Amino acid sequence: MVLPVSCRWVPAAGWNAARRNVELLRVLRAAVPWFAHGMSADELKVKQMTGGMTNTVLRCSGPDAENKTMKHVLLRIDGRGTDCLFDRSTGVVAQRVLGALGLVPRILGEFENGRVEQFLSASTLTSANLRETNVSKAIASILARTHVESTPAIAKPDAQPLMDRLKSWYYLAATSCGSQCARTGIDIQNIGFALTEMETRLQAVQSPLVFAHGDLQHGNIMMDNSADVPKIFLIDYEYSLPQCPRGFDLANHFCEWGYDFDQMTNTHNQQVEHLPSQSQKETFCESYLIAQDGRLGWRPTRAEILSLVAEAEAYMPVAHLHWGLWGLVQATRNDCTDFDYGAYGAQRINHFLRLFERASSSRVAELQNQFSSNPQQSFAYH
Repeated sequence: MVLPVSCRWVPAAGWNAARRNVELLRVLRAAVPWFAHGMSADELKVKQMTGGMTNTVLRCSGPDAENKTMKHVLLRIDGRGTDCLFDRSTGVVAQRVLGALGLVPRILGEFENGRVEQFLSASTLTSANLRETNVSKAIASILARTHVESTPAIAKPDAQPLMDRLKSWYYLAATSCGSQCARTGIDIQNIGFALTEMETRLQAVQSPLVFAHGDLQHGNIMMDNSADVPKIFLIDYEYSLPQCPRGFDLANHFCEWGYDFDQMTNTHNQQVEHLPSQSQKETFCESYLIAQDGRLGWRPTRAEILSLVAEAEAYMPVAHLHWGLWGLVQATRNDCTDFDYGAYGAQRINHFLRLFERASSSRVAELQNQFSSNPQQSFAYH
């Protein structure tokens, strides 16, 4: 149930810490009274977390909170002007389903412009972590489990939310981002033609429909190192899609290897040298297929691995267009001064155009048929 309470504080409001704490405590008392009961604003400790580019994420702690997980909660405040970009209800439903499976933090309470979540004793990944082999394998495994275990509960038959989202964002960019397009040299009409052609091309690519996270950048992945094998959590499902080609989720993650959102400057610039090599893509896809199948000792053939790599690569242009349009729209709506949304959007769209011009989805389809006569389509453990 969403409580009829709204948080009035935002980072750009210019409030001092005392006034901010009074407002945050008011929201916490309504959403999670067991946590805030008997707590004063002076006792509330607040730390802003890194990684969130759409929302404000705060760790809220009570007195004597050290080493006591239940004395911490995560307060997530929705970004202003972002409702036009995604359906928040999809992300909330996904988090409830996956929380019940122990794959993500549980939602503890909801209010009008945000929610309170379970705090995990885990660390947000850095961009460099994505390139660590064991970490990459663990991410692939948990992504496969997420696709397998959540798709039946969340998927919406006959829906095409990925293309619907791209067309909606294109319309927003075409009608309200003229100054951003002019400043960054983007020909928005050319993007429309390419989007139509890309949709046609992708019909030749075999990619099963899954519930997709949609935003697998390093800031949305957490790791608990307390065990021998790192435990991975995929968080922040605002951009999730209930019925999406699997290749998009993999392609988007591979693209995100090239971005470091923890940098102090030039955060929006892609670091091409950090993008995954063919070998790294194959390692990721092999781990994904092993986790998807679930049988002890089973291993995919090299043909199956290469087929999945080809599937992901077919959706690389889509991932760039997705975040390119997002950047242009955000530049007109987000008051954040720490990130150049317009420059980021233009860069991603230019990447899209370059890949689109040299890519042929029919060639990808040929490769898939060559590599595997029976592509992985099943999303149930044996």
